[in-house]
Amino acid sequence: MLRELSITQRSYPLVAPFRIARGVKYAADVVTVELRQDGGVGRGESVPYGRYGESVASVLDEMEALRAELVAGMGRYELQARLPPGAARNALDAWCVPRSASRQRWRSRAKRSSSTWTARSGCSTTIPMA
Repeated sequence: MLRELSITQRSYPLVAPFRIARGVKYAADVVTVELRQDGGVGRGESVPYGRYGESVASVLDEMEALRAELVAGMGRYELQARLPPGAARNALDAWCVPRSASRQRWRSRAKRSSSTWTARSGCSTTIPMA
């Protein structure tokens, strides 16, 4: 079950500066991931926060360290066990939601079995982040 993984960084200029007590942001630096498998694409993104000791470089490093396992088929629960809560895990975790083409199949199975499609997919609708 080999997957294709793309990890990119993008900077989006803000229309107006975002000011808070800790400082001013002029752009949103976003890390985006795409996992392709069997004709489907899963996407996720996150914004690293310096307040939590994160940077774009540290998030990219965390993701790259798991690249081989991710393309080999690492699942959501193993990902959560391997990465601490934060921007890297958030972006990678987002691709677990079933692709829209298969989402209907998951929902119809969930209705027949009286469970949610998120439970059947191994995804939780609420994930503790700390």
